[in-house]
Amino acid sequence: MGSFENEGIRKIVGTVDPLHWTRKGLWIEVQNGDLFEEKNGSPVLQWSGLALVAPFHVKPPPSDAILPTTTGHASARSEQRLTTVQASINQAVKALWPDGIPKALPVQTRDQMIIKWQRNHQLAVASSKSIYRHLKKMN
Repeated sequence: MGSFENEGIRKIVGTVDPLHWTRKGLWIEVQNGDLFEEKNGSPVLQWSGLALVAPFHVKPPPSDAILPTTTGHASARSEQRLTTVQASINQAVKALWPDGIPKALPVQTRDQMIIKWQRNHQLAVASSKSIYRHLKKMN
């Protein structure tokens, strides 16, 4: 499970002690960021306006370090990376036609089905031209 840092407002501005998170009977009201603690069966406000922030640590390389160089042909590297649209085309094709796109399926129908699947799954939606180019590259 990941870790996080937090900031909040108590009676004064400060940071919640990390040991506080190990205690039982605590919960956060997500809508307003309030931290409650159960006391005698009732919630008692401990902090208000909490903002959870993922820790971000950057370790700079030593000044004498040899930085990695790029290897391989540039076109081979670019083929490995997919845009969000290309990835959603792949997902749609795999979901709609696990055994491959039927040869007899008209291109316009294929594109409409892919776009409808992308929209229904709230993924990046491709144009017919993007679908054509991506599938041509994949074959």
